[in-house]
Amino acid sequence: MIAQGLLQNPSLIILDEPTNHMDLDSIISLESALQNYDGAMIIISHDKVFLDAIVTDVWTLEKEKENMYRILL
Repeated sequence: MIAQGLLQNPSLIILDEPTNHMDLDSIISLESALQNYDGAMIIISHDKVFLDAIVTDVWTLEKEKENMYRILL
């Protein structure tokens, strides 16, 4: 489904844990496709290796208090 979506040239892609339950070959293919994508992306992931290959900026949400977070750029 991600590949079909990329073929439509969207201006924004939002992915939530896209590498969960993917094998290594699939992750590498996804990395390659996203590296060639020219639009904006928001990716939520704990996969640091994947993120390092794709993103230019990282925003980290850190819990300060109950129901209160701050964004670290």
